[in-house]
Amino acid sequence: MIMQIIFKIVRVLFIAILGLLTGCENRTLEEPNIWQLQVEDFCKGILLSPDYPDSTKKLAAQTLENWANDVVDPDPVLLVAGYAEDKGKLAVFLYMSDEEFNIEGITVFETCLETGETLVEEYPLFLFDTVGHVQLIFINRREASQRKDEEAWKDYVANGSFEDMWPEAFVSLPKENEIEVEIEIYDRNGNRSNRVLFRPYVRIPRPFLEEQRYREQKGLKEWFRQLMR
Repeated sequence: MIMQIIFKIVRVLFIAILGLLTGCENRTLEEPNIWQLQVEDFCKGILLSPDYPDSTKKLAAQTLENWANDVVDPDPVLLVAGYAEDKGKLAVFLYMSDEEFNIEGITVFETCLETGETLVEEYPLFLFDTVGHVQLIFINRREASQRKDEEAWKDYVANGSFEDMWPEAFVSLPKENEIEVEIEIYDRNGNRSNRVLFRPYVRIPRPFLEEQRYREQKGLKEWFRQLMR
């Protein structure tokens, strides 16, 4: 329980650090909200990165076009689902876009390549959040016999709140020629995204954030220089 609380705090801090604390009522090009800027920023970063395939870059380019057309697209888009192992847990980075900011959860598809059998589990991880951009979550690395506790999740959906820790969620690590893992996101209206392969996380350049940090550092240096006069 203590570890779950820590993971929840880390996730909230991660979002806060990215500046995802403002509302999403207005998404015009003249006054884009900070969430829209975050989505556009990592899409541009994907286009700049040599580490992402053409299929991901095509999604990023299309997402930028969708945000620029001033029409709210109800279908969510998942661009990247990357993981890093962290003390027995998987730190999962989800780079996604939902113009209504009402993502409810993820669906995990794990296919045994030898038999063709696929395990499908749906986790409403964001049921009590406002989500449609970058998320960092912590999920248990699945052991062979571990499965979603359906009753625990039903109780969470019926009686939970933002302050509650969600029940355990599991995902296997992909293994070449043995296990293929795909992730999908879905929203509260039943709209589903494309699926993406679950892969080791590769850093995405963030032009907007890096420029913002540069300006802040430059401003701080100028303030200090004026102070020392």
